[in-house]
Amino acid sequence: MKRIVVYLCLLGWAGMAMGQRTTRPGLRLGDGSYGVAVGDTVRDCTDSLRLSGYEKTLRSSYETLFATNLCAADTIKGVGLTIEYMDASGRQLHQRQVEAREVIPPGQTRQLRFASWDKQKVWYYERSAPARVSSGATPYQISVCVDYYLR
Repeated sequence: MKRIVVYLCLLGWAGMAMGQRTTRPGLRLGDGSYGVAVGDTVRDCTDSLRLSGYEKTLRSSYETLFATNLCAADTIKGVGLTIEYMDASGRQLHQRQVEAREVIPPGQTRQLRFASWDKQKVWYYERSAPARVSSGATPYQISVCVDYYLR
């Protein structure tokens, strides 16, 4: 009986030592651009605040944007933005005001995150990272303006 147990253990150990293929067959090397978002600066809206790196992918429930405090001494404690969403031909799809209560110390950058305007998840920002786009998905462009910021 002990011989059978030892034999089964050795057989199992030998099977594990043989290795296992973990890659999928048929993979090809790409050009290296997939998955890399195109860098963009939305706009230097004021002398005190720079907005950059807006992103909203196809299935995302949130939009993100980076805000950099360009003030030398003042801490920004909140930002009010107006965002205009446009299709590829420049026609307005939607416009809204967003308030982000984020503390941004002088010279630093913080990510602003807010709920997406796209409740059905069928739109994606044209400069977001590439995704598998279904036939019903549509790209859009944005224009962002700073309405105010709190000190």
